[in-house]
Amino acid sequence: PMPPMGALLSPQDVADITKWLLTAEQKAAAARPSAPAPSAPAKPADTSPLSVVEQPDRRVITQSGARIGEFVFADAKIRRPFFANLRAPGGIPVTRAWPPVEGVDATDHADMHPGVWLGFGTISGQDFWRNKATMKHESFVVPPAWKEVRLEFSTQSSLLSTDGARMATMRCDFALAPKGHELHLTWAVAITPEMD
Repeated sequence: PMPPMGALLSPQDVADITKWLLTAEQKAAAARPSAPAPSAPAKPADTSPLSVVEQPDRRVITQSGARIGEFVFADAKIRRPFFANLRAPGGIPVTRAWPPVEGVDATDHADMHPGVWLGFGTISGQDFWRNKATMKHESFVVPPAWKEVRLEFSTQSSLLSTDGARMATMRCDFALAPKGHELHLTWAVAITPEMD
């Protein structure tokens, strides 16, 4: 659960919620009608590589000229790198629109839920989850490049406290791999504390 929900739930509460969710899914699966046979063959998945267009604050990711998403590393309100406007192959949106369009998109928590991101409720008393402390992008350690079946890149960021003190260095290794009608995202993180 999102912070501070972990502090509010006892182990028994978590067990009860998990049991309820599993039971609800089993009931929903049993109630679903079986899928009708497709009338036409499914459109084959695009197997072409992902490409990247550099912009000052982001990298736009495309496949066959169609936008797949954006890796945003500099934003005035959101204090951490994130993936925005992600789409599965075929163009199906899998994240909220960012920035949201008033009257069209959900605008609640717009700076909390811009897409796919990593955050921590507290590291040494600093809140990276609610955009108080900052994960500042420093560089692309490995620039985006297509390697066999996936787009790979690595970044380095600084974890900064609310007063701007550097707490740690964070390296992120990313891989985006289109597989059939899916887009698989792997995000590996290594955090190295700064020693005084």
